[in-house]
Amino acid sequence: LKPNDANILSNFANTLNIIGDYERARSVLTHAITSDPKSATAYMALGNTLHELGDIEGAKTAFQKATQLKPDLAEPLSSLGNLYFETGEKEQAEKYYQAALKVSPHRAEITRSLYSLRKMQKDDPALKHLLSELDHHKNNPEALMNIHFALGKAFDDVSDFEKAFEHFKQANELGAQKASYN
Repeated sequence: LKPNDANILSNFANTLNIIGDYERARSVLTHAITSDPKSATAYMALGNTLHELGDIEGAKTAFQKATQLKPDLAEPLSSLGNLYFETGEKEQAEKYYQAALKVSPHRAEITRSLYSLRKMQKDDPALKHLLSELDHHKNNPEALMNIHFALGKAFDDVSDFEKAFEHFKQANELGAQKASYN
């Protein structure tokens, strides 16, 4: 074992988060960052831990640091979007979701989050983009579920309630299948 390896410590902290030992996770991650101040993984885990502890500003700072260290990671950008969404700062949330999708264009859960912020119009090119994502994710039920939810909302926005219902129905069916596997 390598007691100062930031990745190992981050994984340990993630396990501590799962069992709800957030204070200990924070301590482990502080040690990880001291050992390797350039570990985006440790800063990402710290952001998640601080969020669980209710320290939204600290979580934002940790996710921003992870993004500075590894700008090609979608996770900290998406997490920043989630935090800004949670605090009602929807323009900031949209900015970070868009940045995350530039890094990783086919992340369905980020796509769903982004389009949950927008009111679609009938001629919105985003609607065509969402429809194209169905084919891209045809072999990934969880991603398909997210795209169907986004499409359900989009069609609801444009008052095409029949299509909205169909997409919400498909999303819920995929969610039920996922739940039955767990």
